[in-house]
Amino acid sequence: MNKLFLSASIFSLTLPMFSQGIGVNNTGTDPNPNAILDADVSTNDKGILIPRITSGQRVGIGGLGAADEGLTVYDETTNSYWLWDGAQWVQFMMQGTAWALNGNAGTTPGTDYVGTSDAQDLVFKTNNAERVRVYTAGQMEVDDLGGVGTRMVVADANGVLGTQTLPPNGDITGVTAGAGLVGGGTAGTVTLTAAADNGLYVNAGADRVRMGGPLVEATTISHANFTLIHDLTGTGDFAIEDAGTRVFEVRDDGTTRIGDDMYWLDATTGGTLMGVFSDDGDDGRFRMYENGAVSMDLDMNSQFIFNEQGLDRNFRVESDGNANMVLVDAGTNRVGIGTATLSQTLDINGNADVNSGTYFVRDNAGATYGVGYATEGGTEMTIFADQYLDFTESDADVLTMRLDLNTQEVGIRTNAPTRALDVNGTVRIRGGAPTAGDFLMSQDANGNAAWSNAGYGLIPIGSIVGWHGNLTGVPALPAGWMECNGQTVADGASPLNGRVLPNLNGGTTSESGDASRGRFLRGNTTSGLYQTDQANNLDWINNDDSGNGDTNDYLDDDGTVVTIRAYNTSGDRFQANLDGLETRVTNMSVRWIIRIK
Repeated sequence: MNKLFLSASIFSLTLPMFSQGIGVNNTGTDPNPNAILDADVSTNDKGILIPRITSGQRVGIGGLGAADEGLTVYDETTNSYWLWDGAQWVQFMMQGTAWALNGNAGTTPGTDYVGTSDAQDLVFKTNNAERVRVYTAGQMEVDDLGGVGTRMVVADANGVLGTQTLPPNGDITGVTAGAGLVGGGTAGTVTLTAAADNGLYVNAGADRVRMGGPLVEATTISHANFTLIHDLTGTGDFAIEDAGTRVFEVRDDGTTRIGDDMYWLDATTGGTLMGVFSDDGDDGRFRMYENGAVSMDLDMNSQFIFNEQGLDRNFRVESDGNANMVLVDAGTNRVGIGTATLSQTLDINGNADVNSGTYFVRDNAGATYGVGYATEGGTEMTIFADQYLDFTESDADVLTMRLDLNTQEVGIRTNAPTRALDVNGTVRIRGGAPTAGDFLMSQDANGNAAWSNAGYGLIPIGSIVGWHGNLTGVPALPAGWMECNGQTVADGASPLNGRVLPNLNGGTTSESGDASRGRFLRGNTTSGLYQTDQANNLDWINNDDSGNGDTNDYLDDDGTVVTIRAYNTSGDRFQANLDGLETRVTNMSVRWIIRIK
């Protein structure tokens, strides 16, 4: 409110001085007589704010013309003052955007420049007269260098440029040969010739400076950020020679040839030796080094050595489908073929085919074992050892088969064979198409055998034989045999399964009624028939019973006991006579058995 009141007070006070101008201050001082508006602040810490608008507002002011020349605003978009010159808005040049008379600082080449930004020539003047013009197409015209005819630009001792006419004969004041040139002169035809050396020479016939010739000083070519390419596009080769002998060559077909030993070193040519490819009597030799000592030596003239220092460095060869086709484990001193899990000195995962020759295995004592042909290139396979050749199950180390090479005996499931073939267990023969009940029978004097069920030399099924089973030391009946005790066969593998066997060892019927006796066997055209007991041929010869008058006395014989019935014991005699001979021979009892399968 105070400012408003003061301004009003000042304004009212200065109205009488309107003819001289308007003064705006806080001291009552008269305005400058040459100014229509004189704003002064005694404190010297105030300024004048003219209208502040945006670029859009500025260009939006309508109706501007020549009468509005001098209209000034501050553009907040460009942060600069703008003046209407009667036809267009003109920006006040500021220190940061104009070239100052005393030069500019902080410029950026390519961004800051003197010139035009449209398709107009750039003109330089002195004394309001054009001296230099740079055309939009790039040509430059210097007014003072003009003249008649073809001219050349020269500089005097002070560096002032000028021109002079070139004479028809081309003479010039003087030509001095600079660095790398020879010749020159001050009159007549002047010739400058390149002075080439250090791997360059002047070919006068071709009027060219070309590569070739000796180096005359140590020479370094620095590529910096550029690539040096030697392009063999034609039939020429790139070669390096040593005293005229070619030792390195890159041919136009892309192949590279090296004519001497080659060394690889660590980091620099003075570093630790890592590898050498050398000539060994016209044969190749390749050596790789571990800490300066040979670790691998591939000598085509003698031998291949891997891990010559004996370090823990494995050797592995991969195939198309196996990463461990060959593996030498240096730490465990084992070799694997087809596997990386090694448990033996030689561990093979897969089949092994030994084509020819004899292969030996020696134990720690030097004893020799081996596998091979009986003769080189022969067809007989030989396995040899000092005494035994054992086959064992790997997990439990159980002996499966032993060949005793001293006794020439084979044991299966036994380590002490006593026969040519000693089997501890049952034997199964699959070949020959056997059927139930068949047996192997020799076919000829050579011992050839085949399955047979003809019964030759072997008791057939259903045969009954006597068996002394009560003799001390006799083993129990083998499978396939049963006693003839009247029992029923219960064996699914027997063709007699479900049949009742004859009771030959007991339970027979005799004249005396004794059921504990067995039966004899008697031949007949029909098997399985029974015959009852018959009395022996005993009858009465004399019967003295006149004193008693008995008439029914008789003699009964059941084969072992004679019975006299209805006789008087008062002293009468009797007499018996054998009518015929005893038909049974002296015998021993057996137990009848029958083969059921």
